[in-house]
Amino acid sequence: MKQVKYVFLGAFVVLLGLWAVAVTVPHTFHEGDVVSSSKVNVNFQTLAEAVTALEAKLSEVQAAQKALPSSAGVLAYAYVDNNAPADNLYYAFNSTGGAVSVTYEATGKYTVTFENLDLSQSGLMLAVVDSTKPQICTNTPISSGADTVTINCFNYDGTAVATAFYITVVR
Repeated sequence: MKQVKYVFLGAFVVLLGLWAVAVTVPHTFHEGDVVSSSKVNVNFQTLAEAVTALEAKLSEVQAAQKALPSSAGVLAYAYVDNNAPADNLYYAFNSTGGAVSVTYEATGKYTVTFENLDLSQSGLMLAVVDSTKPQICTNTPISSGADTVTINCFNYDGTAVATAFYITVVR
């Protein structure tokens, strides 16, 4: 039953993302149109307001995730960018309240830490973001009680590659 609520919560987050895609900009431009800076600025302002609203909704979802009445249920995730070594962690969340951090070790090798979360007792899912070329990310075996995992990313011929990826942890 606890896993079912995480499925519904995950579906809600996905639908929230789809809502963001449905933003309508007030001005559209076609080939041959004279483009005015004021109309472009209005479009950008509309998009900025939509992003701000989406961030507020995401904050509400994260607060609800932390408040889930479950002693065993845990949800954590992060989007890791391939830029190394600094500032390569985006959209991170850990329902235990612990910090999420990532360290770029080498090309295609990242260490991700979900503080206060026993990863050995959790399900871990990885998804490569770059769909333009075949790549895969795998995790090393996780020791009992560990809150850190090493992620290795490769291209189709097994060569280590720096790529962006999502990591999701569910227990």
